Amino acid sequence: MERTTVNETNSPALLEVRDIRKSFGSTQVLKGISFDLHKGEVLSIIGPSGGGKSTLLRCLNFLETPKNGTISVNGETLFDASVRMSKKESDLRTKRLHFGLVFQSFNLFPHYNALENVALAPRLLYGEQNKDRLREVKKAGRRAVAEKRRLLFKEWNARLGKENVFGLWHRLSEDMTSFKRRRQLDESSEAASLLARVGLADKMYNYPCELSGGQQQRVAIARALALHPDILCFDEPTSALDPELTGEVLRVIRDLKNEGTTMIIVTHEMEFARNVSDKVIFVSGGVIEEEGGPEDVFGSPQSEKTRSFLSRMEEKI
Repeated sequence: MERTTVNETNSPALLEVRDIRKSFGSTQVLKGISFDLHKGEVLSIIGPSGGGKSTLLRCLNFLETPKNGTISVNGETLFDASVRMSKKESDLRTKRLHFGLVFQSFNLFPHYNALENVALAPRLLYGEQNKDRLREVKKAGRRAVAEKRRLLFKEWNARLGKENVFGLWHRLSEDMTSFKRRRQLDESSEAASLLARVGLADKMYNYPCELSGGQQQRVAIARALALHPDILCFDEPTSALDPELTGEVLRVIRDLKNEGTTMIIVTHEMEFARNVSDKVIFVSGGVIEEEGGPEDVFGSPQSEKTRSFLSRMEEKI
């Protein structure tokens, strides 16, 4: 059956990457990477180690700053090297919310169970986004204390009546406490749902040390999904796993593909990339040597470097 890709509908690209260049000292790692990705597509990035694949992914997630180029999501320019961009940490966090990143190593918090690991990210995000509201509560509290010191309780009550500053502070505090509790319940409920989605409903109260490598990586996937990113990125998601555990992680990624999740996957799993991808990019020496549909890149590669790489990968199987 012929594969149908999203960009055949002529819809605008979800992600536009133009001329991304990155150097470390005198070493130029990325030498001008450009590509588009449409909503619901899966892009696999393949190539030899040291070719720039992981650096490209880190640039997209703003863990590295490109020397040149632009990155746009949904028509919004998130990065433009020719324009002075904000380097405030809060602005960087906002940009990173467009992307979810699953690392090679799982990077779970060892002192939190699976449910807490997944729920933590949105909880921290909520605190960041509601700083102004929290600041309002604190200011009201300080005003109430100052007034109470200046006035005797009866005089204060008589002068300000029922709508006094202390009452405002108290109501705001109660409102925030109630809102936080409801929010935490919602976060835990969503975290439980995400863990069930990756097949770990029975492991949500287990700590990382009680989980296999494949299970830990699935928790990491659920954690990345908890922030509802536009694009989910994987950096060699199975490289730290034993061969028998690789399959369970790849099954989760395949399920996400079937659900219409937009993904970028850096991988050495060639057969998996061929089966799950809508588009494949072969990166070597910091440039895109070849790109196209999986049947084109894997079935009839045009670049000699691509043919040589795929031949070496087949020999390892």
